Amino acid sequence: MSKKPENNRNSIGRFVAGSSGNPNGRPLGSKNKFTTLRNAFIETFEELGG
Repeated sequence: MSKKPENNRNSIGRFVAGSSGNPNGRPLGSKNKFTTLRNAFIETFEELGG
């Protein structure tokens, strides 16, 4: 059986201070898709002489 998750919510279901639903979070240095798209757009724009 799987391990029961820790109870990190208060009586009304909200996360307690210092706790979240994603404890590991996004890895440091990772980029989101918008940043990648924006950088590609800027590079192409500059290459075309914009």
